[in-house]
Amino acid sequence: MLAALFNAVCERFPIGEVVNGSESVLQRVLRDFHVEWPLLAAQTLNFCVVAYLLYQFAFKPLLVVIDERQKKITDGLQYADEMRRQLGLVEVSRNKALKEAAGEARDIIDAARKTAETLAEHEKEKLVREIEEAWARGQARIREERAMTLAALQKQGAQVAAELAKKILSTPACASGRKAFTRRACEEIRP
Repeated sequence: MLAALFNAVCERFPIGEVVNGSESVLQRVLRDFHVEWPLLAAQTLNFCVVAYLLYQFAFKPLLVVIDERQKKITDGLQYADEMRRQLGLVEVSRNKALKEAAGEARDIIDAARKTAETLAEHEKEKLVREIEEAWARGQARIREERAMTLAALQKQGAQVAAELAKKILSTPACASGRKAFTRRACEEIRP
């Protein structure tokens, strides 16, 4: 059957034309190369079986593994791109948070500075009031002590004058004796 098919193909195409009488060029080539139709058919069948088995048990699983690996690589690249994008977003949000934190820190420092200045001013005013009150109390105490000292001095002066008068009046009546006595009495009274 293959031989008939081969002969039909040879007759149809110019390569199958008969040259010098009896054989075509193709037939002569097949004869020169010792091509035998049953052997060629068996080899073709064997080639097809081996090709099918190689495709089914070697190439097909290998193609599946290659496809899986390609898919993993693609997924990995997509994941890496996604992570880079998310990292960029995280970086942006981190920078934003740092700027906000710096602004809040400045605000807190300014508020603390203002509070400290206010407290310092209040403490200064309080201290000035306390000093003024202490000054006023000191002045009042000095006035009181001065008044008490003057009263004590007046009382003591009155006692001294009474004693002096008593001594003067109890001494002899002569003028020179009273002068001398008065001088001695004054010297005794003076500290």
